[in-house]
Amino acid sequence: MFFDAKMTEVFLTFAAIAVLGVYHWRLWRVLATSPKKTAMGRHKLVRQAWVEMVQSGNHDILAVQTLRNWIISATFLASTSIIFALGLLGVVFTTDKLSQAAHELNFLGSQDTQLLLIKAILLFVNFMIAFFNFSLAIRAFIHTGFELNLNGEQEQKITQGLADAELQRGALNFTLGMRGYYLAVPLALWLFGPIWMLAGSILLIGILHRID
Repeated sequence: MFFDAKMTEVFLTFAAIAVLGVYHWRLWRVLATSPKKTAMGRHKLVRQAWVEMVQSGNHDILAVQTLRNWIISATFLASTSIIFALGLLGVVFTTDKLSQAAHELNFLGSQDTQLLLIKAILLFVNFMIAFFNFSLAIRAFIHTGFELNLNGEQEQKITQGLADAELQRGALNFTLGMRGYYLAVPLALWLFGPIWMLAGSILLIGILHRID
């Protein structure tokens, strides 16, 4: 009985990982070959045009407001990421309470308490990665604010296109942090069984397909 439950856990978990992996592999492939077909590709082009507009005219207030809004969003998400991560540490040390609720909803998977602990740790790691990505995004946006104030001659002395490169780097970190939040949905459902993780992964892909 335990062997069957363990094999079901492995099969459904890998199925969920495969679904998420294939979707993101296809997304990055389309982004590399036909970026205008994806929201991320179009947003990158918009950011490039925005940097050129700011540096070509008197748009200092617009630049400050836009970067400030992005920094505020990244700061909020970084703070909530670390709060979720620390909260999960508390869950890890009270595994007995978590396992009682999780086992009642786990219809097909393994009910091994040690496996449940590993699931909670992976969710903790996911939020920590999201936290670091949002922190790096904040760093990049702050540097972008300085680089946008350089004129053409000053920028060429350092590196041409420095502001755009820094902004794109921050946007990538922000996107990766948001992906960590999205990934938290199937990982959290995994605590209650692999069938919930698979269902959550399929639902998440349906939502992401419309967003991406």
